Amino acid sequence: MNKRSHFLQKFLLQLLQKIRWRQSWQGRQAGLTVIEILVAAIIAVIMVTLLLGFMNQLLRTNRREQVMTETQQDMQTALSFIADDLRSAVHVYDGACLDGTAPNCSGIFNPNNNFLPNTPNNAVPILAFWTLEPLPNALNANCTGGPNPIGNDIQDIQGNPVNIPCVSSQTPTLIVYFLRNANPNNIWEGLARIIRYELPRYNNVGAPVNGYIDPEDPRTGYRQWPFPPGRNTPITPAAATGNGQANFEILTDFVDDRLLNNINSRNNNVTCPANYQITPSEATLANYGFGTNDGNDANDMRNFYACVSTGAAARGNINRRSILFLQGNSFGKAGVASPQDGFLPTLRTEVLSQGVRNRNPR
Repeated sequence: MNKRSHFLQKFLLQLLQKIRWRQSWQGRQAGLTVIEILVAAIIAVIMVTLLLGFMNQLLRTNRREQVMTETQQDMQTALSFIADDLRSAVHVYDGACLDGTAPNCSGIFNPNNNFLPNTPNNAVPILAFWTLEPLPNALNANCTGGPNPIGNDIQDIQGNPVNIPCVSSQTPTLIVYFLRNANPNNIWEGLARIIRYELPRYNNVGAPVNGYIDPEDPRTGYRQWPFPPGRNTPITPAAATGNGQANFEILTDFVDDRLLNNINSRNNNVTCPANYQITPSEATLANYGFGTNDGNDANDMRNFYACVSTGAAARGNINRRSILFLQGNSFGKAGVASPQDGFLPTLRTEVLSQGVRNRNPR
């Protein structure tokens, strides 16, 4: 484009000089001719067109860089939020435990088990852990110096009300992060979204949540939840008739959802350090339609995942470390023409969970 314009300008200038020389040679003493004015106008139009094209390209590039920066900042904010959430975890599951292939694990990510009530549709679970949440204010009012059962509270195996934990003022809550790329009614603009799901013991008004099973119930535990030790059927949810519901909400949009073999700038092999387990497992991705269980990472979606420490950490005698990975994609925003055009570098952060449950003293 620039070479052609330069050649055309040079040709028109030479033509103009030739005309002026001929007029001078003939001895004419007159102003600009119509041809000269026409040639000058053509040159001006060409120059303005080139300048406008350059300015338009500059504005488009600037806008694209701006939305890319905004998306990466959103991804960093989301990753920091997840890391803060995970930092307070009292128990973190690894991928093999979540799909049920590890010993003494129920497989809460196995879709056939249906352990999690009211989960988001068309979404794959990525990461799961337990945190301790404070009692809602409505229940704190019932704590008058000690344990205090209330009506319609969680019941134990004998059917008796379970006391409100007034002393600790905390109860375990299961947190699960999902990735969803379904977009009914085109509400969202990005390729995929991260969803934060929580299953608390009580809702914000103090009502027991339907389907909640306390991981500190002596009949079960964090790792094998919601199974009793040595059994393959869950205990009966204590709040099966509770009025509260598990809930979830969108954390962020514009997460990349492409398989690794469709991303030109990514390595098709995803590995975790020694003594770390990837989550979700390949089996989990395949069960939810986000990959294939064939041992080939190239056929899997690995744009939001974690590496969770195993070994000694799985035995509960040290803090558990997790490495989080998140890759955004600006496709869907103004100035981004394709998913490859909106490709963003993968963000990484390492988290040390500070939980104290089920620990062995050193």
